[in-house]
Amino acid sequence: MKAWILEKQSNMEEKPLRLMDVPKPVPKEQEVRVQIQACGICRTDIHIAEGDLPMKKSPLILGHEIVGKVDEIGPGVKHLKKRDPVGISWLFSTCGKNHLHHIIIEACLLLRLRTIQIIYGGEM
Repeated sequence: MKAWILEKQSNMEEKPLRLMDVPKPVPKEQEVRVQIQACGICRTDIHIAEGDLPMKKSPLILGHEIVGKVDEIGPGVKHLKKRDPVGISWLFSTCGKNHLHHIIIEACLLLRLRTIQIIYGGEM
């Protein structure tokens, strides 16, 4: 698959992202793979690209506000099927006590979809 890769931090004017071929990830237990139809690059991504925030691993694929369709399902996933539309936010966990949090948990968190913390090399 094609992805814009950040290997070395620098100002955006220096065009630090490179379009590269990368292997398609294979979903693990309780994970799904999403064919991305749209992905937002937010200010956090730019801070990482420009070195304002640490880059904890390299190479790095930026972007974590995603809309797409499920194209592969890992073992144990019961709530989604192939071609289901999904939206993925940067949020990893919530208290789970109010209705909005419950919707987010059902849509994203039970599937262990990766978050900004995981994407950018942090510990879970």
